[in-house]
Amino acid sequence: MQKLLLSLKRWLRKQDQSDRIIPWTAEGVHEIVLGLANEVIPNNGILLDLGCGPGALTEKLFSKGYNVIAVDGFSEVFQLHDKVKFIELNLEEDWGSLGINYDCIFAVEIIEHLENPYLFIRKCYSLLKPGGYLICTTPNAGHYISRIMFLTSGVFSLYSPKSFNSTTATTLNRKLPPHKNLFTSWMLKGNLSEAGFMDMQFYPSTNFLTGLKPIPLRPLNLLKWVYFQMIGIVNLLIIHSSPDENIFSKNLIFHAKKPL
Repeated sequence: MQKLLLSLKRWLRKQDQSDRIIPWTAEGVHEIVLGLANEVIPNNGILLDLGCGPGALTEKLFSKGYNVIAVDGFSEVFQLHDKVKFIELNLEEDWGSLGINYDCIFAVEIIEHLENPYLFIRKCYSLLKPGGYLICTTPNAGHYISRIMFLTSGVFSLYSPKSFNSTTATTLNRKLPPHKNLFTSWMLKGNLSEAGFMDMQFYPSTNFLTGLKPIPLRPLNLLKWVYFQMIGIVNLLIIHSSPDENIFSKNLIFHAKKPL
């Protein structure tokens, strides 16, 4: 029950309207990630935000007083050059400029875009200090809707042919590479373990009631709004009663620890 109430609090919390940087992630992901950060990172910890994009998560970490370094392949899209140290780096290439001994590394909605995500996980392991954490998120190919879509159409949710095409994957002027890999929780657990990580914890997610939008006035739109809120509530309840919670999580959100 305590876990359910905590998730309800996360989902019912309205998105901070003071944020000037729009996240390039699903609604609610940053809120869960920040909650994990508060649990595992020391106040004076040194953090690395890989694939930071414009800096939405970086800004939140910085505002909480963390010493954060932002990394991305496109310096021009990052919006916090006046506040935060930024390193321009192609994550598919050498990481020598990043140094070592970070308390926590964030990789939010990144690994599905990489050619070799498992090498990426091993590199993250090498950069962490003993006892440090990797906090990572990625779309869940094992989500129940994704499974139904694959059975009916041969295509996974969020992993359509369009998302794998370098021309059609980039939208809203976002400099994003296409999706190149898909993941389930068991795939990630195996590769995290092989890299040396321990204490792997996955956290359920659903987009239910995150940053509530105004209730629509048109009857058809109102019916759609009610329908999706009801589906969200059912998903949330199922998540906390299912032996395999990740089936009902749209995103895989997890942390993994480097042993002391």
